[in-house]
Amino acid sequence: MATPTSSGQVSSVADTSQTYINALLVGSKWGGAAGTGLTLTYSFPSYGSSWSTASVSSGGYGASSGSGEPWGNNLTPLNTVQQSAFAQALQSWAAVANISFVQVDDTASQVGDIRVAFSATLSSDTSGHAYYPYGQQGSGGDVWLNPNVSANQTPLPGNFGFEVMVHEIGHALGLKHPFDDSPTLTGAANTTQYTVMAYNEASGATISPAGPMLYDIAAIQYLYGANTSYKTGDDVYQFSASSEELKTIWDAGGTDTFDASNQVVAATINLNAGGFSSIGIRTGGSAARQNIAIAYGAVIENAKGGTGSDSIIGNAEANVLEGNNGADTISGAAGRDELHGGASGDLLFGNQGEDTLFGDAGDDRLYGGVDNDSLLGGDGADQVSGDNGADVLAGNRGADTLFGNTGADTLFGGADGDLMYGGRDDDRLFGDSGADTLVGGLGADTLTGGGDGDLFRFQVSDGTDTVADFDFNAGDRLAFGDRTYALKSAASGDLVIDFLNGDTITLMGVAPSQFSPSWLTT
Repeated sequence: MATPTSSGQVSSVADTSQTYINALLVGSKWGGAAGTGLTLTYSFPSYGSSWSTASVSSGGYGASSGSGEPWGNNLTPLNTVQQSAFAQALQSWAAVANISFVQVDDTASQVGDIRVAFSATLSSDTSGHAYYPYGQQGSGGDVWLNPNVSANQTPLPGNFGFEVMVHEIGHALGLKHPFDDSPTLTGAANTTQYTVMAYNEASGATISPAGPMLYDIAAIQYLYGANTSYKTGDDVYQFSASSEELKTIWDAGGTDTFDASNQVVAATINLNAGGFSSIGIRTGGSAARQNIAIAYGAVIENAKGGTGSDSIIGNAEANVLEGNNGADTISGAAGRDELHGGASGDLLFGNQGEDTLFGDAGDDRLYGGVDNDSLLGGDGADQVSGDNGADVLAGNRGADTLFGNTGADTLFGGADGDLMYGGRDDDRLFGDSGADTLVGGLGADTLTGGGDGDLFRFQVSDGTDTVADFDFNAGDRLAFGDRTYALKSAASGDLVIDFLNGDTITLMGVAPSQFSPSWLTT
């Protein structure tokens, strides 16, 4: 229990292997060893509150006849609105770390581990200051705010006054400025984009941090452990479409979603821990940039874009990524992902894992990546590429171009005249309706044109291919260049066109006697 002249237990902590954490550590914390949590008290002193009169060098405030804080007329208590904001600022730290805060009365025999009031002794260029955790004569954990900084009078999440509270609480918990002492942070890392303990504001930002940022969360979790009970459900994170937010998301579990479907400007969503997303609009109308981070150790599984041309990047989990309106670029990563382009012409990359890609409306480009993927172009003239793996590709409606590439792929053209390439390995191609062009490529391929007049095209070294439904009268044709060939009969009686180099074409249901050179085209 803290008293006016003594603080609670304090422990020393060592550095970690991460510079971005070490640059924020002062070297002490409340409670036990690094990684252990605790409950801290806080109180709001008033004019008649008691204070340590020990010397400043030993952790007190000096004689009560002195001119420094909290003596004389230098102290002003927080009003009820300001107290509520301070409690909210404390909670922003408790949400991410294994710390609980409990308010207590500020009396002559008991005070909070953290005490907060206004101090008239602060210079005009100092918005506040706080004392680090130390178990000496009682000033450890005390927070003092400058009453002459107008934002301090009306603190609200996102304004400078609230940022000052969060910043000073960081000091009271054991964090230093990233530019003080070694190691330090430089460049963008020494801004409020990465840490609320910085003085430099995030580049271009029109708003202040609403709580601890990416590096702050990593550092405070090293000191006190993570809050593993915060946001453990299936949470949906939505963002203002008319203003900017500057925050870092900590989420301890569940299947969660970044939902930017209300956004009217192009958003960038990055679901990787430690990555930044650009969501919202800055004052003046420009798009927010790099303003929403995901804390290290947090996992967000799904994302939805808005009406702009969004960029969505998945992580190693099984993601569901939806572009919605706009010409979006969507990239899965490792994991079994599901990608939906939505309206307009989208660009989709499955990358690692067995992914399912839906182009939906518009002229889309779909790339499966490695592993066995399923790709559906949807409406429009789509370009669908399976890449590696045994993929299933469907063009659906529109004049589509399908590439199976490596792996034993299955291709469905769908409606309209499609262009289909099997690629390597043993592929199956189905043109379906429309005048399609089917190219099996390397391997023992099976080609089925479907309705209408289809073109079956072959090249040297394609291997042993089969056409399952050749019908000259329906308009089907063969193209294999100016090659020497012989007509043979398979054991089934089907026509085999033998190129005498190992390449053959078997026409199922067609007898050798039915063959006519008029079936051939260039």
